[in-house]
Amino acid sequence: MSAVLSFLLVQLAEASDRPTITFVMNTHDHTHVDESADTVIRAAGIFRKYGVKGDFYLTGPITQAYVSERSDAVSALRDMGISYHVRAPHPLADGFTAPLSALRTKEQKVAVIKQYETYAQDMATGELKTGTIGGYTLVKNTFGRAPSCVGLSVGNAGVREAAMEVFASMGAKCVITTHASSSPKADPFTWYGTLLERPGDINITRWGDRNDFWWNRVESDPDNYDPLPRMREALKSWTLGRTPYVTSLIHENNFERSGPEGWTLSYYTDRTKKTIRQPAYPLTGVDVSKSRNRREKEAIWGAYERWVQWAAANMRVATSEEIYGTALAAKN
Repeated sequence: MSAVLSFLLVQLAEASDRPTITFVMNTHDHTHVDESADTVIRAAGIFRKYGVKGDFYLTGPITQAYVSERSDAVSALRDMGISYHVRAPHPLADGFTAPLSALRTKEQKVAVIKQYETYAQDMATGELKTGTIGGYTLVKNTFGRAPSCVGLSVGNAGVREAAMEVFASMGAKCVITTHASSSPKADPFTWYGTLLERPGDINITRWGDRNDFWWNRVESDPDNYDPLPRMREALKSWTLGRTPYVTSLIHENNFERSGPEGWTLSYYTDRTKKTIRQPAYPLTGVDVSKSRNRREKEAIWGAYERWVQWAAANMRVATSEEIYGTALAAKN
């Protein structure tokens, strides 16, 4: 038996007896670089403390900001899971895909997407800066390995198919095509060619009568919005004849700030992101995010750390790359 096959079989065995949870942190607040860097450093420290890894989904712009201004954040994330996602004004972001949708052939779409995943984007004009590395390539070069998973919730099927081809060719192993939990089924693994759809049976992110994000309510209503009890109840209710995949999704700015991201009104005309702006984009004087008070911040951090601690002791905490290994073993 080859060493690779043995490793994959071990991965499959480890995944079979305990529920799996992925702690996903979408990292994208390039308008508050120091807060963003401090947050990922603290989060990485929590994961390290309990012997597990978080999965950090970085954008090109926040990676460039870390490289330029906060190399300590890059260092803190080197032993964590590294994945990738996009935000406005990237042409794969919601509302900004029209230029790609207008292209007639898949080959044209692939060529343009590859450009945006090779070079940096001017955040004020949306145009490419072909003399500067950016996008997926920048994250790959910064951490010395291809980001394992890509957030790709693109509505246009043709654009999504072309994007999958690009990311697979650049080294990605899995994708997320929807933020919602999938409908649980006997086989949790869905493949698009060589790319795995990251499985997600249970998503502990938002609930209640107003469908609130837990981090916005945990300080004022901890009995109902602490994510750990919520997850434990979901696990007790699980009835399918296999262990579930749980996703903990949070954005790094949620620990420090409330309201929309600081860059929202640079690219959208409203806080709910219903209408996009046209370039040139205003980059200053439009930040409507609000800093949380100390009590709120520590309530969020406290709930998050208790969750990580419990999961490390009672679940399989896995990055998307580790889940990919499990899925590949099951496939083979």
